[in-house]
Amino acid sequence: MNPRCFFIPFWPLLNFWRIALNAGGISWLQIHRFLLISLYLFLTEPFRGLQILFHGTYYWNPKAVNPPVFIIGHWRSGTTVMQDALSKDKNFHYLSLYRMIAASHFRITEAWIAPVLNRLVRFVGWHYPLQRLPLDFNYSGELDVALTLLGSSKAYTWGHLFPRKYPVFYQKLVLDESNHDWIKDYQIILSNLQQQAPNATLVLKSPGDTARISRLIRAFPEARFIYMHREKSATLASNEYLWNVLQRHYGFQRIGQEKVSALIDSTHASLLKAYEVQKAEIPLNQRIEIALEHLQEKPLEALQQVYDHFGFGPLPAEVVDFILTNVHQPQKSAANS
Repeated sequence: MNPRCFFIPFWPLLNFWRIALNAGGISWLQIHRFLLISLYLFLTEPFRGLQILFHGTYYWNPKAVNPPVFIIGHWRSGTTVMQDALSKDKNFHYLSLYRMIAASHFRITEAWIAPVLNRLVRFVGWHYPLQRLPLDFNYSGELDVALTLLGSSKAYTWGHLFPRKYPVFYQKLVLDESNHDWIKDYQIILSNLQQQAPNATLVLKSPGDTARISRLIRAFPEARFIYMHREKSATLASNEYLWNVLQRHYGFQRIGQEKVSALIDSTHASLLKAYEVQKAEIPLNQRIEIALEHLQEKPLEALQQVYDHFGFGPLPAEVVDFILTNVHQPQKSAANS
């Protein structure tokens, strides 16, 4: 995305409408959802303008910051619980759910809106269906999802929201190695996150990045990568749940279960194949692989392996508390993501 797009009034809203038209329109049962997102983008436009005015940063300066940590792995392989655990470490900074939803204005609004929203959802008792947990805007968010609300056309997440065109978005934006434009849009969010916590190391996740290592390592040559993996049948079953939730609560179109299953199978095969081909491009000291099953069975040991491998030191007490409270009890954990 050209940074000049940010100066076009109501750009995220206009781009949302354009993509909806090009992706086959909106299912009638999802019209209300389309209107709510449109209203949200309309009402938050003044905040977006203020963020551009006071925090207009569009480029990542790798010499001025710590190398980021990218958590990769197929959807529902444990990427969320790994990011949630690392986010408790004060040496790290991350993209929370609030920062993801408010990608174009979080630096202006987070301090006063996020606490109010968290109190409201606790009072109402809202749940977060993707993780089957009480909603908390401090949970981990996905970098690529943030691009959709930033007004980027380069987010593969559009394929989940408009599943009729999922194969097109996935092929072009995830598998096509000639496409590099999404890196520029990533850097816009990374630079704003880094300015929030200049001395921290960013911890970021987007499952689609599992097939985009070649482009990431060129853009961030000193980045560290944590690859989460999970037994195949469990991964596929959990992705069936993911797609059902996406269509029921977030998407703007619906497709049949047979098509969903076919998309899950093909995505799983191609994503893991791409990782196996590209992972050698990451220096061994910058890459570690962690099985979700190991993280669930021996969470302290698994997390300490990550810290030792990258030289992060001993596990902070906050990380240990989170692990002992959440990860070793699967029924309470976010480990399904």
